[in-house]
Amino acid sequence: MNPQQPGIDELLYPPYKIGLLVDVLREDGVAPGDALRGTGLGPADLTSPTTRSSVRQLLTVFENAMALSRDPAVALRAGRRIHITHYGLYGYALLSSPSIRDACEFAIRYHRLATPTTHMQLGERDGVAVWEFESAYELDRASALYRFIIEFQFAINYSLYRDVSNGEEKPISVSAVYPAPAYAEHYRNYLDCPTYFGRPANELRFNPAVLRGQPSLANPITAAMLRETCDRMLGELQTSAGIAAKVHGLLLQNPGQFPNEEQMANRLHMVSRTLRRKLATEGTSYKQILGDVRKQLALKYLRETRVSIDDIAAALGFSDASSFRQAFKRWTDKNPSDYRSA
Repeated sequence: MNPQQPGIDELLYPPYKIGLLVDVLREDGVAPGDALRGTGLGPADLTSPTTRSSVRQLLTVFENAMALSRDPAVALRAGRRIHITHYGLYGYALLSSPSIRDACEFAIRYHRLATPTTHMQLGERDGVAVWEFESAYELDRASALYRFIIEFQFAINYSLYRDVSNGEEKPISVSAVYPAPAYAEHYRNYLDCPTYFGRPANELRFNPAVLRGQPSLANPITAAMLRETCDRMLGELQTSAGIAAKVHGLLLQNPGQFPNEEQMANRLHMVSRTLRRKLATEGTSYKQILGDVRKQLALKYLRETRVSIDDIAAALGFSDASSFRQAFKRWTDKNPSDYRSA
């Protein structure tokens, strides 16, 4: 699990994805109680504003869906039903973003607010924009649950992509790491593009020109206000999450004033050896988390300010601008100046 991924059993999220899956399964004749079997949730919990669910509960509903639905492509069907309005303030922040590129970057930065079951990143290669997804948990890539998670994410991203871009374009193609399932023909029905299986990565490719467009409700002032709200929500979530997320949050509290590992351990009231062990248990390290924070801040400064590259490098604790450029190229496959001008 990376530093952006809360614990699988932590009750942190409104159960909107679970509720949507229950509704989709009801269409297949599956009773809500059966869809929720093993989660500890009842149908009434899904409509309560105080209910908080965990990733494990969502994964349990995934497994129930695979066992009970008559539709082998239920993950794709359910994912296409999710729209920005399901995400509350997080969704409205996406809709009000100044550009579609801003909306995509916002989606990545605040993905922790959305009951995440995948890691995702956005890049451009060979003139094509590429969303790349990987399961956030250790699963066999050939397993049905892994495939369900990736299918669900493919369909969600396509649905949100259409919401933000006013449905103007379709993806160029989809690639999946797993073999073609028996219902592979359904991929084109739900994703509206060719799909290729047994590929090195799970990717959704589309025309990069879309990133330069504007959502229909773009409003910089509203976007800024909603991002402040999402920052607070993220902070609240971090206080409930694991050690990696707590470290991540502490580093973001004082940008540019990065303590070393021993100093961070002291702030968390433990010795550095204990901190290393706890972070290793969560699949990360202090160095990896610090790199992630530096990347987030670099993207923010380049996107939202006109601060010079030299000053950004200094603010992020790099010895010189050259070292910062090398790190930024490693993070994004771009030079800082190219990212800023895009």
